[in-house]
Amino acid sequence: LIITNEKTMENEEIYLMSTKGVWFVNYSIPKFSPNMEKIVFALGMQMERDKPADTDIYILDVGTRAFEKFIDDPVYNDDFPAYSPDGKFVAYYIFRFTNARIERGVIVTRSNKSCQWRLPFGGNFDWSPDSTKLVISADDGVYIVDLPEYLGESFVNGVGCP
Repeated sequence: LIITNEKTMENEEIYLMSTKGVWFVNYSIPKFSPNMEKIVFALGMQMERDKPADTDIYILDVGTRAFEKFIDDPVYNDDFPAYSPDGKFVAYYIFRFTNARIERGVIVTRSNKSCQWRLPFGGNFDWSPDSTKLVISADDGVYIVDLPEYLGESFVNGVGCP
């Protein structure tokens, strides 16, 4: 059973109920791939209401309904994923709490998971229409990152991926 509050949409939680109890599921707003064949979203389950969920990135194949864990990062919470307009990349926000501060970043990964890059600042982001730039709103300003220039040859053609 899945329950969500459609009226207010303020509470981004789904409650999954089973014979073993109730889990609280935090999720980000799902995003279609450009060809509308896949949906990417973040999902985190918490077994206790007062403890934060560990979120990871998942992909749902619309045609087959196959559900795949795309990114499983035990250190960071992964959230707010979005496909690039050309569908070749997925970017998402990462964060964790360490020593009373928040550590953040944005990760860009190829859709086939062959390469992954971490940008040193994090916040809300959006792709440029040509999939070559990210605009990122961070605590200390707004950044426009030219990905081919910033990441070099590995971003352009996958050679020398980190």
